[in-house]
Amino acid sequence: MKKWLVILGLSIIFLSLFLIATYQSSISKLNDDKKDAEEIVLNQGYLKSVETSDYFHGKEQAIVVSGKDDANNEMIAWVQDGEVITRKKSEGLTQ
Repeated sequence: MKKWLVILGLSIIFLSLFLIATYQSSISKLNDDKKDAEEIVLNQGYLKSVETSDYFHGKEQAIVVSGKDDANNEMIAWVQDGEVITRKKSEGLTQ
């Protein structure tokens, strides 16, 4: 009986470790894409500071970055395949 409990416990531990490793490897690409999008927006001068960045996946996929521009206006930028579209947050767009 003890043998079965040990085997069951070890199986649960190894399964948990496998699932955690799989999750981390799949989310790391997303985090890298977010960092790249933030760098593009900052380096090309669309925003001077970044508050948040989120991944949008609808019909088309994009990284949505919100922050402030040089005039201290709250802006939202959509980064898709290296192309950037920016709009003022006050224009009625939601996140």
